[in-house]
Amino acid sequence: MKFADIIPLLEQPKDNWLYNWFKNVPEQKIANTFVKTEILPININDILNGKFINFKKTTFNKKQILNILSSNSGIVLVPKDIFVKLADSNSSLAVYIDSSAAAKLKPLLNDLEAKMKKMPSYKNDQSLLKAKEQAELQIIYSGKIIVPENFKEEAGSSRLSGDDVVRHETTHYLYDMTQDSAEGLIKKICSSSKCQGYYNEETEIYSYLFTLRSKFKMQPIDVIKSVNMSKANNVATISIVYNRNGKDYIVKDNLPVGSSTIKAIECCTGSFEKSLKDLHNTLAMSGKSDNTNLA
Repeated sequence: MKFADIIPLLEQPKDNWLYNWFKNVPEQKIANTFVKTEILPININDILNGKFINFKKTTFNKKQILNILSSNSGIVLVPKDIFVKLADSNSSLAVYIDSSAAAKLKPLLNDLEAKMKKMPSYKNDQSLLKAKEQAELQIIYSGKIIVPENFKEEAGSSRLSGDDVVRHETTHYLYDMTQDSAEGLIKKICSSSKCQGYYNEETEIYSYLFTLRSKFKMQPIDVIKSVNMSKANNVATISIVYNRNGKDYIVKDNLPVGSSTIKAIECCTGSFEKSLKDLHNTLAMSGKSDNTNLA
């Protein structure tokens, strides 16, 4: 089996766009977005003292977020056949392997290897061999962003740049490193969610939001005023009006009608236009009404 070494993506310098995005986000916004509340087990003493719910709140500050993004996830260029085995969707352009994959899968791999050693006939069992290969690949690339050798070609046909795609996966990495702490806020925004299957994960909604922020060259200070999407000849033309420092700007670009980016954002509220506006403007809101507190 051919495993790739970790190499710089297409020999390009490190992309600092996501780092700079959060560098320009006010501290309070980050604290409001990256917060995870967990319900802890309670004991008899808690109950006797009138405490029936025990919470633990984990928050991340700007310094922690920037430290995560400055170390970044390694980017690995792999043969197409290896990428297909790692990707979670046939339409994936790149994939981030959760950092916990190695710890979760090593016991499974050890069990499979023990079975094959004990029962030689298992060495030819295709389902076991496939499971073993999958586990090995997940372990090797745990915590890494994986892209196929034909990455430029695949990204181009999606009407996304390579940077847009890698920034999407880097958001997955950030989400992973912050213990899914943005999940609660995204659930609130997508309270009437129409998401199913692949898109029924808050991490996808959040990552596709950054795909669009990257594609439309938006900044944290931008406040979306309106979004319009029209479709013709299998092309969706998206026009966004946003306010930056008191001045309105219009940006326009397009995506294929069946784009995963459109599907993921659209399913949040059932409307692409409403979802994008709500997600961009509401995420990390500090509770104040002035535009400086909208991300």
